[in-house]
Amino acid sequence: MSIYLRKQFSRDTFSLVKDGTTDLKNRSGDNTTPGKPPLDREALERVANLFRIFSEATRLAILQALIPGTKSVNELVEELGTTQANISKQLRILYDARILAREKRGNQVFYSIDDDIVEPLCNLVCSKLNRDAARSEVFEFSI
Repeated sequence: MSIYLRKQFSRDTFSLVKDGTTDLKNRSGDNTTPGKPPLDREALERVANLFRIFSEATRLAILQALIPGTKSVNELVEELGTTQANISKQLRILYDARILAREKRGNQVFYSIDDDIVEPLCNLVCSKLNRDAARSEVFEFSI
């Protein structure tokens, strides 16, 4: 699966709440969730660390390749056209962050997405890029 151009617009935004859940709200709303205190510095650091996991293009390519389903390391290497060492390094980071699950079958290791946040988060980011693209009429993104 690859990123391609298509129109997609949304008026929703993403906000964080302390219990780790997400809340979609209208852009006209305030920036806090009723009854929830703002995140403290330690919680904000944890959020920043999670966003860092999604900040590397090869990791995003791996996640995109795994959205349809489980794949072996060899399949990912072939599909993404990079080295096995690089794929393995990025898989390890995603696995350690509990984003991916892995299963050994014989002498091969298979990976799959193990966190329900991946696809909605990617869709939210693509929606943001689409809104920006609509303003400049340059590109549109989708996953």
